[in-house]
Formats: sequence, C-alpha cells, structure tokens
Amino acid sequence: MKKKIMALALTVALLALVVGGSLAWFTDEDQATNTFTVGSIKIVQHETNEDGTDFTQEQVMMPVVDMENPSADENYIYKIVTVENTGNNPAYIRTHIAVPTKLNNCLVLDIAGENWTWEFNSPYVDESGLEYTVYTFRYNDALASKAVTDALLNGVYLKANVDVKDNPDTESANLEFCIWNEETKAYEFTGFEIADAEGKLLTTIDILVATQAVQSEGFADAASALSATFQTTLPDFAG
Repeated sequence: MKKKIMALALTVALLALVVGGSLAWFTDEDQATNTFTVGSIKIVQHETNEDGTDFTQEQVMMPVVDMENPSADENYIYKIVTVENTGNNPAYIRTHIAVPTKLNNCLVLDIAGENWTWEFNSPYVDESGLEYTVYTFRYNDALASKAVTDALLNGVYLKANVDVKDNPDTESANLEFCIWNEETKAYEFTGFEIADAEGKLLTTIDILVATQAVQSEGFADAASALSATFQTTLPDFAG
C-alpha cells in the first residue's frame, strides 16, 4: 500500500467508574424475594500506563504501523485495567468496556487477562445520543480480600488501515478504514463520521470502563452470582 496513512488526531478519554455492592439472597419457593446489604464489599478499579502510573487521559491516538506486533508500536496506547478488592470479604467481579459502535472495525481492545471470560455484548447510548457497544467480561475466580485481578485490558490501538479523508459535503474529516478488494485488486475506503444524536462532530472519543462486584459467599460460582445479582443490566456509565 503506497498511500501514506495520515495521522488521526483522535483523543481518547477513558472514564473509570466502579460499582460496588454486597448482596445476600433469601429464597422462597426458588424465587429471589429480597436483597439485603451485609458485610463489606469494596473494590477499586485501577487504570495505569505501562510504567504503573495513573493512566494519562486525552492521549492522541494514531494508527499503528506494525500490525504483527502492535504492542511494540509507538502508537499503541497502554491502558492497563485491573480491579482490587479493598474490602474484607471475597467478591465476584464483572467489568464492562464500552466503545463507540462506529469504531468497532477500527479500534482494537487488547484483552490480556487469562482469568477473564467474555460474557456478552450490549448496546448502550450515552446522554448525547452516541451509540456504544459494551463488551462484558467476568473474572472467573472469587477475588480474595486485598487481592488484585490480573489485567483485563492491556491497551488500545487503531488499525494500520485507518485514514482520515476530507469530506467536502460537511467540510470536515471522515474517519475511514481501508480494505483490499480482491476483484478490483485495489484498496477501497469506507468512511464515516463520529457524531452525537444532534449531528455534532466529536473530536474526543470516550472509552468507558465500569466494574460491578458482588459477594461470593452463598453462590456456587462467579457466573451464577453475577447473573442472579445484576442479570445483564449495565452500570450507569454516567455515574
């Protein structure tokens, strides 16, 4: 591909929200009739750079060059997400990562954790009307008091075939990605704009991260605990 890929000035602000809870279930005829808060379930969601310092917000994101080893590319953005149980009781953990839906073919989440299991994807619309796809992951083991999970997310990056092209109709720039067409033997660009429900073009893209937790006591495993407590309900990313 001889075409020079232009730098995409796309800033990423990753927002961290933590949703904690301690629930005890009492059953009557196999129906959950009441929930009670007992004990102490407290969690902290950590988001750090490669060197362990707090994640640097609003970094400029550009396409990587080395798709074979993107984490070694200078345009790879380290965004290491872990969860710490700061309470006194073991807990089951679920973490949600929301990405603007229009970026699904362009932006890659580098999921790192071996002890995390993907559960489901869900749609989410923020207050501005921007549509997200939420990727939900479950930590497989009960997280002991004062323990920290292995990293779920290692970083994010834009694919090497992403480009920016002028759109004369809107006098703005389109985010595009390039695909090789075997029939025409040429690269073709498919473009779109990231805008809210009112059509306002966005220059800052938020990747939302939120974590839910529930006590492990009384549940057989993480899947049953999180399903009984939260079902597939998403946390309030707006806080």
